[in-house]
Amino acid sequence: MKIERIVPMVAVSDLSRSVDFYRQLGFAVDNRNDDWGWASLRAGACRLMLDVTTNGHPGPVRQSIIYLYPDDLEAYHAGACANGLDLPVISLTFYGMREFRLSDPDGNQLWFGQEPSNPTG
Repeated sequence: MKIERIVPMVAVSDLSRSVDFYRQLGFAVDNRNDDWGWASLRAGACRLMLDVTTNGHPGPVRQSIIYLYPDDLEAYHAGACANGLDLPVISLTFYGMREFRLSDPDGNQLWFGQEPSNPTG
């Protein structure tokens, strides 16, 4: 027995707002059920579910970190900026990845990274 893939389910407080945000990042809706407060999104081979009901307790939404690996970090960054997002600059991390980070409307962390073509920076 083996696991074939993983699909994060992200707790959100407003499904429509979150779907719009992830669309700006290049995700498309595969399936959506507003009665359930749930949507399944995709971007290339990546999958993501958004769900209002997983945060069943009052108070802030649980936060998560999702690390994404675009094939061309600069082009992806430029495209998301062209879609209206205000993104931080791409920087080199202490662990050798070129990346930028942002939060979705519910505070979930999205980290976008790519190994540098020149390992020394």
